[in-house]
Amino acid sequence: MKKRKRLIPYFIKMLLLGVLVLLMSQIIPSLMASSLANNKYGIDAIAEIFMALMVLVVVLRYGNSYIFTEKGDKLRNTLFIGGPLLIVAIISFVANIGNVFNAPIGNVINVIILSFAIGIAEEFLCRGWIQNEFIERYGDNRKGVVLSILCASLIFGIMHYINLLSGQGLFETTLQVLQAVSSGLLFGAIYFRTKNIWNTALLHGFYDLSLFLGEVALYKDCTTVTSPDFAVRVYGYFTSLLIVIVYTLTAIYVLRKEKTDHLIEKEYKEVSYEEKRRYNILKVVIALLFLVIFLPIGVDEEDNYRICYSYDEMSSKGLKYEISYPYYDSYNINGTYDGEEYNLVFTTDHDDNLYLTNNSINKKVKIVDNINSYKVIENQNKFVLIVDTTDDVYYLEENYDSLANTEEYLNNFKKKLTVIYVPTVEEIGYMTTDSNDEKIPIIRTDLKDIFVIKDSKKIEVLK
Repeated sequence: MKKRKRLIPYFIKMLLLGVLVLLMSQIIPSLMASSLANNKYGIDAIAEIFMALMVLVVVLRYGNSYIFTEKGDKLRNTLFIGGPLLIVAIISFVANIGNVFNAPIGNVINVIILSFAIGIAEEFLCRGWIQNEFIERYGDNRKGVVLSILCASLIFGIMHYINLLSGQGLFETTLQVLQAVSSGLLFGAIYFRTKNIWNTALLHGFYDLSLFLGEVALYKDCTTVTSPDFAVRVYGYFTSLLIVIVYTLTAIYVLRKEKTDHLIEKEYKEVSYEEKRRYNILKVVIALLFLVIFLPIGVDEEDNYRICYSYDEMSSKGLKYEISYPYYDSYNINGTYDGEEYNLVFTTDHDDNLYLTNNSINKKVKIVDNINSYKVIENQNKFVLIVDTTDDVYYLEENYDSLANTEEYLNNFKKKLTVIYVPTVEEIGYMTTDSNDEKIPIIRTDLKDIFVIKDSKKIEVLK
């Protein structure tokens, strides 16, 4: 029986603790929900949390609940065994940590949640369930264990081809799959050695976090905009191949007989001098290849096919402004050019195509297809057209004195559209300030950020 304390002070203490727990249980979920809903990585984090819950159901359904109670190695042993993974993660973390100070706090919260949700979901799925299921059927000997880890790693890697559905290129996805297979082999070997799924999930989460931090301050992630040059492809495949080899050889080293025979067979067998020598040579090879990966070699042409989206900030401090999001089914531009009246009309159809019609010459042309929305923003001397499509966002700025009542003008209109690079569009509109009545085009993104479009090459984030 615990020692009795004075009733009134103890009552007050427990009351305050109870209130604190109640407040925290309401405030923290509210802050997390707000961050997940309104900041970058939020949707991805929610999806991974849901996946983790689904994996939990599967693990319990298939009788693998023992993974939660296995008395495996401590965290420091897991980190030591996963040396190359940990070193890559630490180097990436140190290189990218500065981005945290330039990123919205919501992005940072979300990327931490996302990273460790991925670690839990993927490790419990691929190691805790799939790998153990294979081992239970084929793992009575060393060949069976290796086969089981290999099969689980292949499944883990092939699963990453789902990223093609989000628009990621085949080139980038294939590199990702190759690295995922090799890292899966290493994660699988680490888990088999340590028998601690929580530590493996933690290492996996930290590894992903260190990479995600590279883009946490960006409003839109880096994207491949053109086909990579030959030199870029060769360099990408070379570095990826080195990583694949290092991780694979490290997995073989982690699974060496002297460290795993007691986990596979009932009786431990002494490892011969020749076998120890081979593993020492393998250790040296891994170290040398690992050093090659970090040599200061690069391909300058990489910037020609990748864009990383960072934007200048437009301060709203002391600025009085109004934002409008107009709605219309069609939009008319009327005026006079060279003594002749013109009537330009923008319209859409049921197939989400945008058309421009000049009623003065009774001519209609299709400008863009697969549109989500469009807006025409008029000022005294010019108008701006912004079109959001399933693939790109188009921008056009046209002076009224450039208009013409000719078929040639209509036919060439589409060629004037310029692609602008902004995050996912939710609304298109304009803003006016107390010092300027000019309508300045703006875009509100799915994360509620406001992007001010000064022109096709000057885009700022309203802060």
